[in-house]
Amino acid sequence: MAICGLWNLESGATRQITFEQDPRLALGLPVWSPNGANIAYVTRSRTSWNVDQWNDQPRWTNARKISEIGGWAAWSPDSRWLYFAEPARDGSYRIFEKSA
Repeated sequence: MAICGLWNLESGATRQITFEQDPRLALGLPVWSPNGANIAYVTRSRTSWNVDQWNDQPRWTNARKISEIGGWAAWSPDSRWLYFAEPARDGSYRIFEKSA
């Protein structure tokens, strides 16, 4: 099972925020939005990279898959947009934008 969590450095308390149950998936590269309400991360399976976005709507239960093969997520300064890259057929990368 792949999980991501929060760790309070002052108290040492932890809180799980993802609940992926598929043992074939790995989670990584979490990127918080500047307002702290959203987190984007990638999942890795045997066949692709996916960019998933989690929203803080209640208890981290509103996961949305943004891309099948994207990665390298970054948030706009106002937290309204998520930018991510997807590979093109020619080996270059395209940048996409999705509304948070």
